[in-house]
Amino acid sequence: MPSLGFSIAAAWLLTIEIPSVMGTAKGRIISISILGIIAILFSVKTISRNLDWENNFTLFTHDVEISANSAKANAAAGAQWLEKAIEMKNETQRRILAGRSITYLRKALQIYPKYRVASRDIGTAHFFAGSPIDSVIFYYDKTISLERMELLVYKNITKFIYIEPDIDRRISILEHYNSIYGGVYELNYKLGNLYGRKKGDFQKAAYYFEIAVRLRPKSVEALANLGIAYLGMGQKEKARQAWQKALSIKPEDMQIQENLRKLESEVQQEKEAGTL
Repeated sequence: MPSLGFSIAAAWLLTIEIPSVMGTAKGRIISISILGIIAILFSVKTISRNLDWENNFTLFTHDVEISANSAKANAAAGAQWLEKAIEMKNETQRRILAGRSITYLRKALQIYPKYRVASRDIGTAHFFAGSPIDSVIFYYDKTISLERMELLVYKNITKFIYIEPDIDRRISILEHYNSIYGGVYELNYKLGNLYGRKKGDFQKAAYYFEIAVRLRPKSVEALANLGIAYLGMGQKEKARQAWQKALSIKPEDMQIQENLRKLESEVQQEKEAGTL
């Protein structure tokens, strides 16, 4: 270790060699003076470095200037710019900051193409930069090829999917990730909503809401929407059961109460009409 060797040599020089050559008293003065200068220089260096350590942003963006060809340094700087972009309220500024993030993350991937975190972050950065969803998907799929169960991918996709204007394309994307991740509540719930509310396909909606309820039995939202899907299929008893279960979890939900009241009133009217 060069630093250890330097320290030993410096200690020998200051405590033994200089006093023996210059005389004990004079040598001590010179040694103390040299030590003082060294202490001042290291203090200046420490203070300078502390400014870089003020927060992660200044630290990592400074380090990438020093280690420009480091995949890790570029990925870290890209992550910090992405964090700034996410925090930014102004959309134009957010896109600019996300663009800076992409620059560093792209370089990290050029240096090390299998950098999983950089692949994931650049996909997210493309969303905040206002890129088409295909750019997001490209890097998210690359991330999954490196680590299949990267959880942030499906969590982000369910949040970012709205930027795709075509409903069928939205469904196709979500079904793609659902086939990869399998039993994930968010994906199945989102698919149920798209099929039910956007496509009017209540059978498919019920299929995905049933899975969502199995995955999260106490989800009032999934149960409420499952009831709507059942009703759309004409399965009134199943709709009633779904809403009753939802109310057993959240009895104060006014909308579900109203849905159930209307359904029971309708069923009662049908019974009365059948007796005439």
